[in-house]
Order: sequence, then structure tokens, then C-alpha cells
Amino acid sequence: MCNNANSQIIEQIKNDLKYYKEIHNNTYSELKKETTNEKNIQEIISKKTYPEQIRKVNANISEINNIIFYHNLKNLTFKTYRLQHFNYLTKNNIAATYNPIENKIYLTKNWIDTDLYHELFHVGSTITFKELNIIASGFQYKNKTNGYLIGTGINEGYTQHLVNKNFGYDRRKSYLLESIIADKLEKIIDPEELKKLYLTADLHRLIEELNNYNTIDNIINFILEVDYVQNLIKLSKSKDDIPAIQESLLNIYYFLGTTYYNKLNSIPIMPTNIKNNEMKNFMNSLNKVTYPYSSEYIETSLHFIKNDEIGELLNQIINQNKQKSISIF
Repeated sequence: MCNNANSQIIEQIKNDLKYYKEIHNNTYSELKKETTNEKNIQEIISKKTYPEQIRKVNANISEINNIIFYHNLKNLTFKTYRLQHFNYLTKNNIAATYNPIENKIYLTKNWIDTDLYHELFHVGSTITFKELNIIASGFQYKNKTNGYLIGTGINEGYTQHLVNKNFGYDRRKSYLLESIIADKLEKIIDPEELKKLYLTADLHRLIEELNNYNTIDNIINFILEVDYVQNLIKLSKSKDDIPAIQESLLNIYYFLGTTYYNKLNSIPIMPTNIKNNEMKNFMNSLNKVTYPYSSEYIETSLHFIKNDEIGELLNQIINQNKQKSISIF
């Protein structure tokens, strides 16, 4: 399993992310120079295959930052394809996918609006460095030269979280567990700031924000753990994979809980009883999430983690000493 990735891997990822920080800042500065006035954007949208859906996503992205979206939208194309990947655990087929190298969205014949919204958010958050073999998409970083890939799980989860939050609950329950994890990150990082980091493809800054309340090594382990769970769910062929998923989820929930608790500890003069009550509500919400336009809780139908296990984590976190934040970037 992925938890407690060895120190060599973590150091290599740190070095790669330092390098990415430099090229990201330079490239993003160049993208900002492109003309992004609303008239130009609307003219481009009107010529695309699915203008109605694109306008909705553009309106949502434009509230924060549509620089990357505009850059990719100009040459974005669409294609229908037949390939479907059936997921045993979620009972879903993949109905759409975005290829950043081709800057093309592939749609199966049974796609629905939420599938397209999801891929359009990828369009609005992906920078491709073709000459460097690097793709940065929201909170995902991929270096095809050395094979490093990190952040797929939280990136897909947060992307789906944006779809659910802004356009209504996805009846396919796509990336359900990952979106619940992303939802909890909004309790740790200001939602508007988190969305800005996503739309500027700034994984490095996300790690720096989390570093206010946890260590870099723990943060990277957490991101890799979510990747591991996401990959297990995606490739699962039977219920035999559930114990491994449960074990990793407990590690993920522990990280989220300790990080949120450290944030609460950083708030001056917060009474202990209020802090502990906040923690209880936070931990109890780890198996469910609710979105606007939905009258019911969206709960994981797989029930990977039992409530008493959540309670044990809560007691463990409250009784432990506060972790110190050490910045190494």
C-alpha cells in the first residue's frame, strides 16, 4: 500500500515540485498576457459544439480566474468515442475524458451534462508543458520524463466537488469518496482560495497552505494515499480490494482530522468545548457530504468506514500533542 512513502520518494517529489514552481510561475505569467475580455470569450464559445454547457462553466470559473480556461478553450475540440471503463465498486462507466495533449474532450454516446462539466473544469485548470513532458492539471502534477505522478485523487475529487456544488449532485456518484475528501479540504483552506489554486494548477501552493497546519512529509503522504485509494477503486475487480481501501481511508481521515485540529488550535481563545465539538462534527462528516440543490445527504453507499472507527480516530486526535509545522520549501 501507499501509506508512509519512503523518504527518498518524498524528497524526489519535493525537488520536482520546486522545479515545477519555477516553470509554473513563468508560464502562468505569459498566459496572463493573453486577451481574456468577455466579448472574445463569448465569441469563441458560440462557435463550439456545446456552447450552453461551456457558458455555464465559464461563468463559474470567471468568478475566480478564467486565464487557463480561455487559453485552452480557443483550440478545444470534441470527439465521440465508444470506449467505456466499467467500475466494479461504483457500478459506473466512464462517459467522458479530457486529453490535455490533444486538448480534446472525448464523450461517449451516453454522456450527461455533469460529465461534460467535469471535463470542462479540467480544461479550465490544465497547463501543458509539451517541451518539458510535464502536465499540471488542477492539483495533479505529472512528469512524463521521470514518471512522477501525484495528486490525481484530490484533483478528480475536487473537480467533481465543483460540479456537485455548482451544478447539482451527479446521479452517477462519480468520484464520490474523492469528492468527500475534497469537500473537507474546504474546512481547512478558504474555499475561494482553494478554487483559485485549482484554477491556476498550483499544487505547490496547495501544499504550502496545508503546511500551515501539518508537515510537508505528512501532506505528500496524504496526497499519495488519496491517489492510491482512487486507483484501487478505479481498477477494482472484486470486493477483495475493500480492506486495503479501508486501511488507506483511515490514514486519510487521520490526516484530515489532525490537520483540521491543528487549524482549530491556531485560532486564539477558542474554548476547548467548542473546539472539540467542531472536531466531532468534522469527523462525523467524513462519510457524507451535502450539496446545494440536493435535499438529502450524499453518502457513500459502500460504507467503507464504520462510525465507531471514526470515533476512535477522533479520540486519538484530540488526545495527541499538536504537530509542529515545518516549512521546507
